[in-house]
Amino acid sequence: MSEPIFKVSSLKEFKKIGFITPSSNVALEIITTAILAQLPLVSCHYSRVSVTTTDIGAGAGSQFTVDALLQCAKLIANCPVETVLWNGTSESWTGEGYQAGVHIKDVIEKETGLPSSTSSMAQIDVLKLWKVKKIALATPYVEENNKRLKEYYGSCGFEVVNDSRLGIAKNNDIADTPLETIRQCIRDADHPDAECIVVPCTNFPAALVVEGLEEELGKPIFDSIIVTLWKALRLINIETPIHGWGLLLRANPVLDELNQVMADLRKKTNGSRTTLRMDIPKYNCVVERVVAQSTAPGIPSLRSSTAINQRAAATCQELQRTGKILIQGDTINADIPPPAALLAVYQVKAQMLIPLMLGKDALAWISIHYVPSTREWKKEEIQALIDAGKSVCGILRENGWADLTVNE
Repeated sequence: MSEPIFKVSSLKEFKKIGFITPSSNVALEIITTAILAQLPLVSCHYSRVSVTTTDIGAGAGSQFTVDALLQCAKLIANCPVETVLWNGTSESWTGEGYQAGVHIKDVIEKETGLPSSTSSMAQIDVLKLWKVKKIALATPYVEENNKRLKEYYGSCGFEVVNDSRLGIAKNNDIADTPLETIRQCIRDADHPDAECIVVPCTNFPAALVVEGLEEELGKPIFDSIIVTLWKALRLINIETPIHGWGLLLRANPVLDELNQVMADLRKKTNGSRTTLRMDIPKYNCVVERVVAQSTAPGIPSLRSSTAINQRAAATCQELQRTGKILIQGDTINADIPPPAALLAVYQVKAQMLIPLMLGKDALAWISIHYVPSTREWKKEEIQALIDAGKSVCGILRENGWADLTVNE
């Protein structure tokens, strides 16, 4: 008999989240389950309220009564869960406004005794936390819905500088929107004055394209499915960074410090890209995924690239074998070949890597990539990499993440 994917003494060890979702929603459950694969001891439980359309003219607002939502909340609280949220954005586009969300939250909390929120309230929480003033909206909705959304965010103190819409009213059709159509909708919404892009719909699978588009557009994208899960996790006191789903779920003070080290290192060495990879499962950090990075203008990010088996790469095996810095001024003719994709896809002509050691194991490493040409790495650039390694070790140690060292 195979072993379970998690080891617990009982299911009481799970942190349980309750979501009320529109009955015709598909996207949020699929995407939420995928995101929570990185938090195996967090589970989501759903109760459904009857919703088939988002067309205000067809009476969409009448589907979202407080009584209907409350009945769902009472049912899901039987689990028991630790929080119950309305995983829908209705009050932001039906014209009911922010106070309608507050009322839903208050009624659910009073009747269940559990902390609550709504997708639209969570969105406002995020915008305030990130100190945003000007936003763009990308929605699957019809024109009237977007009009009311602009009024909603305006009433909450945010200026909508641009918006885009797909004109879809049937909820089932929203979930089936092709991902390339979603990408273009978000691109169309973007505006030079927008500090972020808000995607207000929990049946619109925009979460699947957030990571890549944030890299492309250079600003956060606050998708409703991601935002609602972020709020639910905070309500049950979970702040573990989740990678691969955009800036909001990845945000963490320690990772912020590590990203700054990468930025400083890139500037000191005139590198094209600096990256940090590390195996610290407690914080969802694995070497297949870049956890901190800085890139020069025009240089693609590696954050969304997880295809390479890093431990199998000859360069990584060399770091493990020697525990020392690896300097390659000409990657194409290097004695120890880098991963083929690094050369063919990312056009890296020169690189340096330094392992961060836990005893005899390379638990993490920093890479500097240089794209324009081969180069001879200068003594001060090598020292900058060593110093960056020590800085990373210090940050991890001070925050209780890992006790790593650099071998000089």
